[in-house]
Amino acid sequence: APQDPPRSSPAYRGDRSSLWPRRMGAAVLASILVSLSSQSAMPPRAQDIDALLDGCVRVYLDVGTSAGVQIRKIFQPERYPGAPVLPIFDRYLGKGKARRADHGLCVFGFEPSPYLTPRLQALERGYRDQGWRVRIFKEVAVGDKEGTATFTFWRHAVASMYASSVIQGQLASQPSITKVSVNSTVPVISMTDFITRVHARRMPPGSIGAVVIKLDTEGVELDIVLDLIKTQAICDIDFIYLEKHARFFQGQKRKDYVRKMKAWPRELKALNCSHKPIMLYLDDEAYALDDGARKVDWKHP
Repeated sequence: APQDPPRSSPAYRGDRSSLWPRRMGAAVLASILVSLSSQSAMPPRAQDIDALLDGCVRVYLDVGTSAGVQIRKIFQPERYPGAPVLPIFDRYLGKGKARRADHGLCVFGFEPSPYLTPRLQALERGYRDQGWRVRIFKEVAVGDKEGTATFTFWRHAVASMYASSVIQGQLASQPSITKVSVNSTVPVISMTDFITRVHARRMPPGSIGAVVIKLDTEGVELDIVLDLIKTQAICDIDFIYLEKHARFFQGQKRKDYVRKMKAWPRELKALNCSHKPIMLYLDDEAYALDDGARKVDWKHP
């Protein structure tokens, strides 16, 4: 039977004192980000990805992991009752707490923000100590092509955490957001290339696999989706849920984003493959601060 992590483990408690960095001012954060980003994060190597995927049957890709709350909903769903994403996980990744005992379940996270690296390291370590197959690629972004990207970091007065965006100026108009004058350049891996490796993974004979993806990349989700359709890599995915970010754009950029929103359903329908994924616009912000509160009022500190 699946076992709970020890109550002394940060992976069990999940409170902000154990996993969240302490509240800090912009100047202190800036020095930390500069220090972290100077470590030159490296993208995962193809052979390492293949090794991690070996034997995986059900695969979840958490693209835009942030604080790792969606990953926690997979392995500790009892802590997040009523979260909108839970029925999706139950359908494709196994039922509730039973997922903890499933050694064919593999979870991968991708988060570019160096600020979140200490928390994600603690979460990953705690989960892997339980034998759960979790790998979070920290200070690594995902896009429609391989390369590098420079992120600007923003302080959020509600969360006392820091958002990041590759699209300059995107978050500046949002409530309770102030700019922190720090940029960080991180490697970007291709979602299509990663899915190609997922498709080629070795599974136990007779297994029926599943691939679920969350896309929350602050405005480049649709570029990723359209590339997956163009290359037909999307045929290897069962379910994708993604967030809309049209509200972050203005003028011609907003028109371009809306055009992409209208384009992908049409292009997906025209695609000639035996299996097409279910795609859903879903922004599951339930328990976003991981402090026990289901709903967060982002507009009022």
